Amino acid sequence: MTKKSGVCALYDHLASLGHSNIGFCGDLSVNDVRMRFKAFQARAESHDRVIGRTQILNVSSNALQGGREAYERYWNQGSPCTAIICATDHIAVGLMERLGENGISVPEQVAVVGIDNIFMGERTEPKLTTVDQQLERLSIAAAERLMARIAGASYSSDVCSIEQLMVVRDSCGSDSSSTNPEFGIRKQLLSHTERSPAELHETLYSQGQSGFSSIVNASCLFDTSVAWAVCGVKANSESCITAHSHTNGRQLYHCEQGIHFPTEAFPQSSLYTFPEAFVMTLLCVTDRHDRHTEVMAVVESIEETPDLAKISSYNNYLDMLALFLERDLLLHSSQSRAQVSTDLANQLQVVSHSSNDVIWDWDLISDELVWSSRWNDILKLNDGDSTR
Repeated sequence: MTKKSGVCALYDHLASLGHSNIGFCGDLSVNDVRMRFKAFQARAESHDRVIGRTQILNVSSNALQGGREAYERYWNQGSPCTAIICATDHIAVGLMERLGENGISVPEQVAVVGIDNIFMGERTEPKLTTVDQQLERLSIAAAERLMARIAGASYSSDVCSIEQLMVVRDSCGSDSSSTNPEFGIRKQLLSHTERSPAELHETLYSQGQSGFSSIVNASCLFDTSVAWAVCGVKANSESCITAHSHTNGRQLYHCEQGIHFPTEAFPQSSLYTFPEAFVMTLLCVTDRHDRHTEVMAVVESIEETPDLAKISSYNNYLDMLALFLERDLLLHSSQSRAQVSTDLANQLQVVSHSSNDVIWDWDLISDELVWSSRWNDILKLNDGDSTR
């Protein structure tokens, strides 16, 4: 995928609309943004334009906050720009927000365009002109090349180049607009209205906080074919399965003794049957204090015509589940540390109250006691004797 074509297309389009003072906005500490800025510089030179300092809005973030920061720079520098190319759509959305709040009309006074074609850009007012990176086409091309190699095709060093595609909407001030490129995956995700946001949030939250046991409900709630799932603990070179779910993911079994095996074999394929076509998701949450990792593996069979919107909801559920697994691990670690602190405090209290009478010293690390002389006499021990 070329990094330059999208910026060049945006610059040419803005120039065709009569803009001569075109600026660039982005976090120039990021490599991808610098590549886009170089493309901006080269295109400006091809139009015989000189780039001044006030046309460059270098910000500290490529997110929405970066766009809000860009407005401050735009205003404080007295920038002459009548159009601004933002390195990301998020910057563009944040910039349009602040421009509107301060009475500067987009696109009548300043045209704003972005790069990435995020969903949010279709819902802004005005709708955001942007560049789509054609990631779906790129993914298909990569998968086709991979499948060809698996089938025995020889290695090829040829580069598959896919041009970025400009999507013209309202924020650039153009009289004409282009329709959103036809994407099968994007279209399915945008058209999915089966569940309201409130219902979806409630489902994700209630299931995620139930932990691994909620996996038995995944097939029903998200209409996904969970073949089986396992949950285990990895410590050093060995792993141990503590619970597993199978029979289409609808029954949960706990392993009292655990199933132990080398980590590199997780999950043990000999214990389960893999579908002909499947996707495996691994969730790993590490407790650095206790030096062990909780690992969950979920295997879903792939259907011929999957519902991508439902798959997206299911993946959001897995993300939520991972967050709750991490939360539970942090709580357990915090409680363990609190218990250790309580035990040490109790030991110190015992030592402070009895050091002159019974206990002369207490090594808290080795848990070794040194008795006082009076106690040695009572127990008929030699001075300096210690016990654990």
